[in-house]
Amino acid sequence: MRAERKPNRTQFQVLWAYVRPYGWVLALSLLLVAVVGLLEAVTPILIGLIFDTLLRASTTPTVAIPWINVQLNVSAYDGRVFLLLLVVATAIKAFAEYGSVNAIAYLGQSVVRDLRSELFE
Repeated sequence: MRAERKPNRTQFQVLWAYVRPYGWVLALSLLLVAVVGLLEAVTPILIGLIFDTLLRASTTPTVAIPWINVQLNVSAYDGRVFLLLLVVATAIKAFAEYGSVNAIAYLGQSVVRDLRSELFE
């Protein structure tokens, strides 16, 4: 089934016809990229908490959230908890990034395979 080029179809619409069967892969990859982005933002916060609690860089370690004017006092927590959270966050981030890269590679190769098989039928 060769895709007919209609005059009013954009290149995106033509390409989307080939990507649509693999929409679940695209959604999975975007979800994994969002997880990586979220964990990239959390990493510096955890590093700061490790310095403040475990290395005693601050007398009253707090986490300030400026948009909602909240300050959380974390001096009661042991710094090793934040160290463990940093290791877990890094491991999850690595697996999510690996999964995202592989999902996008699978999507791209599948779309190219479908295009080639339709072209050379």
